Amino acid sequence: MHIMTVKAKKMTANVLTTILFLAFVVSGFMKLMRTDDAVEGFRRYDLNVGILMLIGFLEVLGGLGLWLPKVRIWAAAGLSAIMTGAIVIHLYHDEANLIAAPLVFFILLMVSISLRLQLNKLPKQKRKNRKNE
Repeated sequence: MHIMTVKAKKMTANVLTTILFLAFVVSGFMKLMRTDDAVEGFRRYDLNVGILMLIGFLEVLGGLGLWLPKVRIWAAAGLSAIMTGAIVIHLYHDEANLIAAPLVFFILLMVSISLRLQLNKLPKQKRKNRKNE
């Protein structure tokens, strides 16, 4: 039994993609612009500005990659790795209270990957016929 129709899966995947795109592109640009909050956040963990810039670049690149059908699953996987790193750093520094945001984004990325994989498994003809479901 299918809980969601193909149309509902597509719509959910597209809404998730939009939310994740906005979140990661904005977050990445804040890091690339070296905002005071971003720099202070990384210095608190003895991470230098180079790491800040790298993470910012990867977040922007990953956010943009979410819009490209051929790489969106890989982009989501890469962003998931970044969120895993954020969770690990917070736990290592006894800041379990700060893992909510990266954990939520990790879960959203996993749901997005799952939906995209399910949609990719549909035969091309079935995808075209179900556009109006």
